[in-house]
Amino acid sequence: MSAKLPQEAFSFYVALGPGRSYQRVAEHFGTDKRTVTRRATKEGWPDRLLKAEEKAREVTEDDGVLFLGEMN
Repeated sequence: MSAKLPQEAFSFYVALGPGRSYQRVAEHFGTDKRTVTRRATKEGWPDRLLKAEEKAREVTEDDGVLFLGEMN
């Protein structure tokens, strides 16, 4: 059960939200967890995820500031 993992695997992983796991990525793409784990290690998924979450927080905060500015 080892299919090639597409490039969009990381995006799918991020989109899974708080319940994300390498196993869920593997099941979605029809491969095994080892394949996902190897790719995640090679591409630095944990660090990339932290950066993506931080960026999302910044955008949310910026949007909140703009909204408050418009209200005033």
